[in-house]
Amino acid sequence: MRTLLVCALQLAWLGIANAQDARTGSGERYPFAPGQQQADDFAVHETTGPAVFVGVGQLYAGVGARFAYQFAFKERALGLVPHLGAGYALGADGLPRSPGLRGGVLCAYGRSQRWLADLAFGALEGHELRLHRVPAARRAVHGVSLAFGFEAIDAFGVIAHVLLGPYYLTDRGVTRGDRLGVALGLGIGWKPW
Repeated sequence: MRTLLVCALQLAWLGIANAQDARTGSGERYPFAPGQQQADDFAVHETTGPAVFVGVGQLYAGVGARFAYQFAFKERALGLVPHLGAGYALGADGLPRSPGLRGGVLCAYGRSQRWLADLAFGALEGHELRLHRVPAARRAVHGVSLAFGFEAIDAFGVIAHVLLGPYYLTDRGVTRGDRLGVALGLGIGWKPW
């Protein structure tokens, strides 16, 4: 009697396992829910995770570095990327003038080649006050920028992007003619996962 009960339980267990295999179409005993995959199956640009960049231009506070964290949405084609960076603001002669911080939010749309929109605030340029042609003071001038661009990311997580857009300087002491301009950002980065 006991042997018969053990055989019945084993057959019931085998029937449940076969029903699961038939439902999923595979031999997996514990498949992921429908529509889900293992994390290793996603490409780097489709996952939520950190990234680091180095770049030049007003959108990098001159010459600087940036830390970003991407949140992936909508079947991984849309990403929201808050970022914070530091750099040396460049003067009119192209030389680093003063350190500055910059932060913002970037929206990315696409897979491995993505369109970008970036809204940010922080150091944009370096200004120098001269008295009788002698530099008296240097400072980073802050402002708001709205830039658009393009980004490419490969399977190893190497990222290259170009951003271009208008900016408005918000600091005091900036003349009206200097408040509006065009900001550029050229960056290369890495997203490990």
